[in-house]
Amino acid sequence: MNDARRRTLMFAALVGALAWSGWLALQEDPADDLVEVAKEARPSASPPAEAPTLASPAASLSHPDVRQDEHAARLLVASTNLFPKQTWFIPPPPPPPPPPPP
Repeated sequence: MNDARRRTLMFAALVGALAWSGWLALQEDPADDLVEVAKEARPSASPPAEAPTLASPAASLSHPDVRQDEHAARLLVASTNLFPKQTWFIPPPPPPPPPPPP
């Protein structure tokens, strides 16, 4: 297959794809595109009920066998520094052996 034949086939495929998409666009029912608009909500006549409040956020997550001061200590340590100083070191691998003499 030479370049002229390939170019003709690619052009024919492009024209076919454009014709097919145009035919699909013309055959589509315009009623399908309509969207139903929801009614606007009206404010309630009575005020909303108040949400229950907790003494502390950690109280809802605590287990019966863990004390609150342990939670506070962990939160204090966790929130002080997100990037603490690195306290461990992995040494680099040893250098490769020297090449043998010629």
